[in-house]
Amino acid sequence: MTPAERIVALREDLRTAAARFCDACTDLGPLARELAALEGQLRAAEAQAGIFDHSPPARELAAAVALGALDALRPHIQFVGSASAAGAEAQLRRTP
Repeated sequence: MTPAERIVALREDLRTAAARFCDACTDLGPLARELAALEGQLRAAEAQAGIFDHSPPARELAAAVALGALDALRPHIQFVGSASAAGAEAQLRRTP
């Protein structure tokens, strides 16, 4: 493969990966909205019942998980260490 052919192939691979990335982000949008809505409803119901949960909000934990998964995009996104992302995921998975 010549250098020019390699560049053409890599550009096409990058376009394909970018399209897959955009599709995955589109799929995550409804999940993020669902998580935020459910968390809001739960927090409101807890407040009405006099229950005040001081754990980190699910949205905050989900953002840490997402940013941890996207660490290859640094420095263009907020830094979240792998340990923090893993801890957020563990806590998010056990959120009531």
